[in-house]
Amino acid sequence: PPWGRWIGAHVLIVAVLAPWLPWMVQQLLRGQSWREPIAVAQIPRLVGEAAVRLIFGPLEAAWGLIPIMLVACVVVLAGLFGLALAAARGAHRETDGLLAVLIVVPCAIAILIMPKTGALNLTRYLAYLSPVVILGTARGLMHLWRSERTVIVSMGLAIGALLPFVAQYYRSPAQDYDVRPVVEYLRAHASQDRVLVAPGSAALTLDFVLRDELPLERMYGPEE
Repeated sequence: PPWGRWIGAHVLIVAVLAPWLPWMVQQLLRGQSWREPIAVAQIPRLVGEAAVRLIFGPLEAAWGLIPIMLVACVVVLAGLFGLALAAARGAHRETDGLLAVLIVVPCAIAILIMPKTGALNLTRYLAYLSPVVILGTARGLMHLWRSERTVIVSMGLAIGALLPFVAQYYRSPAQDYDVRPVVEYLRAHASQDRVLVAPGSAALTLDFVLRDELPLERMYGPEE
């Protein structure tokens, strides 16, 4: 059964991660100093921003693209609504229920722990859910409309609505966490003695691009 395989896979994952689990739990409970504190009243805004960025990407959209955004949003919302109905009373409740759990539970955990951990980049931490949301949307639409052609057209419209945002992403001189603009600035302005990097973990990507061209000194706080 899908649930059995899913539980077995996660037991294996927990076993592999066991040496790091105490540190992970401690970091979540303690938080990290560079994360902005979050009040409960801020959570709806942060969740809305994360949902838009998970669907359309990290860049700000032009106002003219809002109708296109609505097409994708309507398709995804309709599909997830259909998935909820299928999980409740569909012919394949176990499979659809598992998909719904895989979508809802990680999102709920990430949102609920924010008042304790501080600001989390939900777009980054939940990006792996995108394929599951696409699959769940398609199954939900099948439950609602029972027509493969209608589902294919709807999913095609939703994916097509994302193309302007994909083009915007690749036209941008820097993508998300691309450190190349920072590297170019350091090459032009940094002293050859040393470059202080805080938090220290950020030096990993700088090291990869610089290839020891500049000496990096990592600054670690007690929470790291």
